[in-house]
Amino acid sequence: MRIKIFLLVMFLWAQTASSTLVSQLSSEQNDYSFNISSRYNLAVFARSDKNFKNATIWQTKITKNAHFEPPEMVVLGPREYSYSDPMLTADGETLLFVSDLPLNSQDKSNDYNIWQASWHKSKWQNIQPLPANINSDSDEFGPELHNGVLYFSSFRNGKLSLYQSNTITKAARVTPYQYIQHKRLSQSDITFSPDSNIALFWQRSKDKKDTILMMQRRTNKVWGKPIQMPASIQSKGEEFSPQFSPDGQWLYISSNRQTNQDKQFNIHKFATKNVFPSAWYQAHLAQVDISILANKKHMMSVRSFEYDLEIEQQETKVKEHIKISFNPFQISKIKEGHSYWTDGNSGYKQKTSGKKTTLTQAEIIRLQQTARYNFIYMFKHNKTKLFKQYAIKDETNQLYRVHAEGLNPFSILITQKKSNQTNTIKQLRYDDLAMGLEQDYQKIKGIYWPMKFEFLVNNKTIAKGQFSNIKIE
Repeated sequence: MRIKIFLLVMFLWAQTASSTLVSQLSSEQNDYSFNISSRYNLAVFARSDKNFKNATIWQTKITKNAHFEPPEMVVLGPREYSYSDPMLTADGETLLFVSDLPLNSQDKSNDYNIWQASWHKSKWQNIQPLPANINSDSDEFGPELHNGVLYFSSFRNGKLSLYQSNTITKAARVTPYQYIQHKRLSQSDITFSPDSNIALFWQRSKDKKDTILMMQRRTNKVWGKPIQMPASIQSKGEEFSPQFSPDGQWLYISSNRQTNQDKQFNIHKFATKNVFPSAWYQAHLAQVDISILANKKHMMSVRSFEYDLEIEQQETKVKEHIKISFNPFQISKIKEGHSYWTDGNSGYKQKTSGKKTTLTQAEIIRLQQTARYNFIYMFKHNKTKLFKQYAIKDETNQLYRVHAEGLNPFSILITQKKSNQTNTIKQLRYDDLAMGLEQDYQKIKGIYWPMKFEFLVNNKTIAKGQFSNIKIE
């Protein structure tokens, strides 16, 4: 009976995942190795002719609502060579890729090696190969830097196998990937979930006619055996180059499942909640429940709050008073001799001792944004979700993606406190690379409130503010 129930669960799980073709980035060539910067401003992928000849690397800017702009080819060297398998590091500042570009003037090997480029002044510069103890006399493919460890595949021992290096410097020590059986089957393109506890890669089928996507899970610091991903993500064609979105909510792969007679590869995406077993998704990819600024129960008990705010921008100072109440919901604002009020459905404004006039719908929405950007309102709202985000090693378990009603998703970097302590927010990171800095926290009625903040664009402060007269009920 247990076996029948298990098989039924596996059948239902396998039927729920469906793919979406990323049509904005699809072409009549092969498109693959897609990944998104953890800053959500840029994505890269590879494009090639048949049999992966004449490969090039492309990048696309990401605008609001996760729209991909038309991609542009990245120039990384002479056009007679191939450039493939791009991977952005978590800070978005380094591009790893492979190329058959000669390592130096004496190099006649024509093999693929791992290279890196740095983002500077809006383009990729300082292009150079990784050290010789990482690159071999055979081909290397599929680099990924995760938590300071470089993972890649190589033919250095006669077949395409997975390897890892403790660093990408000259002190690198390369070893076979430790947590997998190194069978005779080829394996490549390993990638990890944002929390580092799910690993994905592709493996050549036993008849060597197909590639199979594999997955493995780490629990209690121990990696389990790799198993095949569900049948719904596989196809009669081939799949490779799996990659998570930085918040783990989407899985991107390259597949030739929906193609013309030339059978080219295109980029497809799946919602991870429909791909992985529920236990895997809930433990490693689902929204997280952490205390930020206050204990969750205490935050939910807040009935109202108000404050004075002084904002300085371009040598101009503006003062305003805000009060937000719950049950029933109301926002009131006093600014430059005008008072505003709304309950989210209707509203009014008036000058001091003047006549009330009705707010337009656009004015109501702008006033509502005042509440939505406040973290008390945000964390009280049941539609606000936080997801662990792909981060550099020093920010692991501190970077989260915020999905909140009425706002474009953004990221927050929190202080790393002990499990029984309340976390505060250090940075707000927006997808246009703007940044907010929260400073001078004070505990008011059990809630940590940043008394000062700065707003930066291109690392230059364009606005700053200071709170006072804060009241929380």
